[in-house]
Amino acid sequence: MTQLTDIAERITCIADRAGDITVANLLGTDQFIDHTCTWSEFKAKRDWLHDTCILSHLITADYDGMDLCQILSRVRYKGRVIFVSGILPRPAMVLRELTQSFPSLTIELHQAERFITLYELGIARGHCRRN
Repeated sequence: MTQLTDIAERITCIADRAGDITVANLLGTDQFIDHTCTWSEFKAKRDWLHDTCILSHLITADYDGMDLCQILSRVRYKGRVIFVSGILPRPAMVLRELTQSFPSLTIELHQAERFITLYELGIARGHCRRN
């Protein structure tokens, strides 16, 4: 498994909703992050297209890994895609599903308790539902 702070030369981080821990904060420093944006900014712009890595939570209230990979696959993104998740019962299955669905993308999944977001906690407690 790659160290998260040594993953690429140019990184875009998709931040989760306000009030949750952003992916950039999870790294302990933002000196390695070239650009942090929200999901709506990410979808609207393509300034990340030539970045060597996209870093994101796997599951959020606004999108999930499949949504992100669909966009990246459509524009033929060539960099790495790194997802983080705090609560995931079968991470190997999720990673396998993503890599099989999007074989042109280089996808990694990092799971640790420190990656838990308020949204993931809500799902675990049955308080949040995906649209």
